[in-house]
Amino acid sequence: MASSSDSEEASTESVSLAHVVEEMTEVIATLRDTTGDVSAATDNVAILETKVLHPFDTYTTKSQRLYLSDHLANIGGAEFLTNNIAWLRGMLEGGFSEDVWPYLYASYVCCHNFTGSSPKFSEESGKAGIIPVLLHDLQVFKEKWTRIKRCKLIVTSAIATLYNMSKVAGNRAFFTDAKAIESLIPYLQVDSVLLKTYATLTLTYVIDEEYMRFVTDPSVVAFIIDVFTSAVDDEKKSYTVDNVTYTADELAMGIERLAVNDTPDDNNKLTLVAEGVLPPLFKLMTEGDEEEQLHAIRAVSQLAFHPDNKEKIRPAIPQLQEFKSNGNPDIAAAASGALWQLQDAESRQQKDVASDDGDTADRKNGSNVRHVMLSYQWDNQKTVKKIKTSLEAKGYKVWMDIDRMGGSTLEAMAKAVEGAAVVLVCMSRKYKESANCRRV
Repeated sequence: MASSSDSEEASTESVSLAHVVEEMTEVIATLRDTTGDVSAATDNVAILETKVLHPFDTYTTKSQRLYLSDHLANIGGAEFLTNNIAWLRGMLEGGFSEDVWPYLYASYVCCHNFTGSSPKFSEESGKAGIIPVLLHDLQVFKEKWTRIKRCKLIVTSAIATLYNMSKVAGNRAFFTDAKAIESLIPYLQVDSVLLKTYATLTLTYVIDEEYMRFVTDPSVVAFIIDVFTSAVDDEKKSYTVDNVTYTADELAMGIERLAVNDTPDDNNKLTLVAEGVLPPLFKLMTEGDEEEQLHAIRAVSQLAFHPDNKEKIRPAIPQLQEFKSNGNPDIAAAASGALWQLQDAESRQQKDVASDDGDTADRKNGSNVRHVMLSYQWDNQKTVKKIKTSLEAKGYKVWMDIDRMGGSTLEAMAKAVEGAAVVLVCMSRKYKESANCRRV
């Protein structure tokens, strides 16, 4: 959710980085014109590193990197890099010859850096067609990366970029079309915690029903929690290991996804809590900015789905109750969801009995006609409203959350399910990923 401070930051960056983005615009136009010209590769890599990669390394705040990455997306940078990589990889030696290798690798590094800083750049990269190119790299170098350094560099950059892009909902269809799961699954078994972690986190965003449940490698869980703890403890809420920087909010998102895409016996939820994920999550809820707090609360809410975890999460209830009245509606809704999940069945039943007293008169008057409940994800509301209108025109009583009820959403949903003759599920990918919809 954008705030006035976000707008002020964007305005500040547009002034302070004006000369940088102006040069970036010029060099991308120049580089685009020389795609396909091998003789220009040496000069081009120097330009790319100086005018595109160097500013990224120089301006390190979230807002600065977002501004640079968004600008690169706006001027066609994602399309240029995709075409450049496809051209170089299509050469006789696959771009590994000494005259073009530096240019190829710099292009991969650009993709990794900028997709990690800007959802817009990630989405533009998806539209440009880079996902199949990167997945092909994973397939081709599946056996070679352990023996050839350059193959390892390409594989690491490719899988890191795919992870960045998987977090953007608009890219999920591209992953499906490219059959990404088949290329990623083998990397769950490699002898590299870094690559296993990237493969695992990417799969949590793009996994489909066929592979929906999988047990996360214990070494990956330990690695994620260790890096997450270090990131939360860091003043900038980030931590670098093996030249890769992880932020606390992205790891909290990954922890949430691991808890969502779990085995039937909730192995991931139990392992994450047993290995110590709760203390850094609680700390991030206290010390993080709004975005970090939101992802920490959502992760806690998903972990609370297992009854054995609830008692360990209960110490955070006072903090969650404070968040319930937070001015940020997303944080308030996430806190309400976590609190609802922490309630036991008996408490809910007592609450329902108390609230049902006011409905007694309606029942006596025979007005307790059971309804059709429409369960949907918020982005599809316009379409679902049409379904509601059509059903009502045929005489059906319909329940639909239209006004985003905030703190009362989960209680209202529970009653709506219990009082429904039929629950009509309006399925979409975002529906399957929604914490509230998973509770229906």
